[in-house]
Formats: sequence, structure tokens, C-alpha cells
Amino acid sequence: MSKLIFTAAALSLTLALPAIAQTAPTVTPAAAAAPVTPKGAAAPAKKLATPPGCMRLPLSDVAFGTENATAAARVKQQEYAEAEAKKRKWPLGKPMVKSNETVSCDVYLNLGPLGTEYRCLVTTTYCQK
Repeated sequence: MSKLIFTAAALSLTLALPAIAQTAPTVTPAAAAAPVTPKGAAAPAKKLATPPGCMRLPLSDVAFGTENATAAARVKQQEYAEAEAKKRKWPLGKPMVKSNETVSCDVYLNLGPLGTEYRCLVTTTYCQK
């Protein structure tokens, strides 16, 4: 055992690693002004601009099956949009137009033979005519 330790110590002394010269990186003025994102990180997401007189509302709901969860989220979202329109003091006589709907679902709870619950996120833009 002591012979093995001695051999490992001798090898580590004979295998000297070359010294690496460390220099400061040079930065051009244009590169210094650009925002830096770490490697492997995603760029910051751009905010979707909603036109004036419009609002983008997300709402999610959980139910058995993607169709049921999506339908329940849409119903709740419509009620939420009406409440938001009153809160923003939009005129009540003008109808709201629904557009740019996106739906994404993921598994919320898998109950095996009983079924699977899904959480569906419905995001819609509502505009006033």
C-alpha cells in the first residue's frame, strides 16, 4: 500500500503541467454595449404588444380530459374578461372581439384507471370594437 502511494506521489511530481498565461479579455466598445446572456440561457422573451383598446388574458383550469379542461377554462375566461372590462371602464354597449387564442395542456394528475386530470392554459386577446 505504501509503495502505491509513493508511486502516485512520484508520478504527480514528474508530470508537471504547463503554466497557462492568464490575460484579461479585450472588449470592443460595440461588444461592451450589447447585453450579455450566459451560455446555455435563453434570451429574454419579448413582450407581446397588445394594441390599444385590447387586453390579453390568460386563465387555466383543471379537469378530466383536455377537452373538458379547455372548455372550463374558456367559460371562466369569458367571465373574467367581462369583469376586467368593467374594471377598465370599457363602455358596456360595445361588444368584445375574441382573437389570438392559444391553448396549452399538461398532465396535472394521473389517476391510472380512473382517468387523467389535465391543466389547460387558455390565453386570449380581447378587443373592443
